[in-house]
Amino acid sequence: MARAKILQAAFHCLVSVGLLGCGSEPEESEKSHSASSAEQVSPRSTGQCPTHMGASLSGADRENLWNGREDEQPLCLFIASTAWAQHDRKKASDLFALAMVRFRYDAVRCAGPVSQSTASAMTAARMAAGGYLSDLGIFVGPEEIGAAARNSQSYVYSAQHLQALCDGQVKSENEWPALRVEMQDAIDRAITNSQAGLP
Repeated sequence: MARAKILQAAFHCLVSVGLLGCGSEPEESEKSHSASSAEQVSPRSTGQCPTHMGASLSGADRENLWNGREDEQPLCLFIASTAWAQHDRKKASDLFALAMVRFRYDAVRCAGPVSQSTASAMTAARMAAGGYLSDLGIFVGPEEIGAAARNSQSYVYSAQHLQALCDGQVKSENEWPALRVEMQDAIDRAITNSQAGLP
């Protein structure tokens, strides 16, 4: 199977296991979220994140976003990926992949439904950032997301935003290690099956 077909199959597998989406996000069409410019997400929707999608930042500001990535929540990482997109494609791709993993990890740590307002903001940021990177020819595929999912540091960051995301219903921290293992196992199975040509 050609590499492109393997990546395409793996991409659909990752969607099916939930790693490329948030199971509790609102049912809105991708068209409503897609963006030729990442400017469509307003600063207000990104909470405490330092800037807005597609903002023109100084080199020092971009470096601060990159150096602080290990502590950032998904929304801020989506924004950081767009800030780097025209300066370092690899960093932009890595930031987006990390955001995708944390996007899913946050969702599975909720004991109840994800807050609709927060989920909408996260989904809008994901779609806007993804559209922005795509317009620049930056494709973040299964290999990049898989690498982020397997990295234990991807799961170590502040959880203060979880209370708002989960409407106060957060699973016990004792359950979090098992959730990480489930995510890592799911992506390994998805990629293995896609490489073997299995559905």
